[in-house]
Amino acid sequence: MRKFIITGVLAASFIVPTVASAAQGQPGTEASKVKTHKPCKQHSKGKKCKFIKQVKKARNGKNGVNGVNGTNGVNGRDGSNGGNGVNGKDGARGPQGIQGLPGLNGKDGHDGVSGYEVRTFDYIKGIGHRDGMPGMDAGYSGVGGGAPATVVCSSPDKVAIAGGYWIRDGADERMDQNFAATSNGAGVIASFPGRMNWDTNSPRPGVNSGWIVRFNAYAPTDVTLYVVCISAS
Repeated sequence: MRKFIITGVLAASFIVPTVASAAQGQPGTEASKVKTHKPCKQHSKGKKCKFIKQVKKARNGKNGVNGVNGTNGVNGRDGSNGGNGVNGKDGARGPQGIQGLPGLNGKDGHDGVSGYEVRTFDYIKGIGHRDGMPGMDAGYSGVGGGAPATVVCSSPDKVAIAGGYWIRDGADERMDQNFAATSNGAGVIASFPGRMNWDTNSPRPGVNSGWIVRFNAYAPTDVTLYVVCISAS
């Protein structure tokens, strides 16, 4: 609060412009108030008149109500995609996982081969066969040129899956002999699974429980036939 003290007879006519403006009031403020003492009489002698102006500071008005929010603006366009970043380093190896549950049992496989056997039959001139081995009887004249020969499985319920022959030199088991078949051209023109019908000198249709070999025109004389058989079921 400010005080103005003025002496003299002109105190009654003192005008303070700021007070007049404050008395009119301003929006949002309270008009300033002016307090004065009564003016001194004109014939007062030796007295000092005092004019005291007290201005009370205006108070701020109350805040107004907030206005309504405006509507959201339109979304801007998407920016361009940035470039790919650098690949990060491989992370540390994690701990071993828990062992998984056992898998389901697989389907049963097909039945395996059974009844496997290898059979032989000797066609040896003079002696017929080797000791203890199946073959022709003693006195046999030997295999002639173009003749067929056969060897059979141990049972008609078996089938031949392979066969072969050995043109040999009598009953000798050595493979280093220089016997006649090595130079006289003896050989084979047919070798296949089957059984012979000796009445017709032809294979039996549909019978595969043995092996048949037919030689060429050069007589092999001494021969051992082989057949590999398994159970047909």
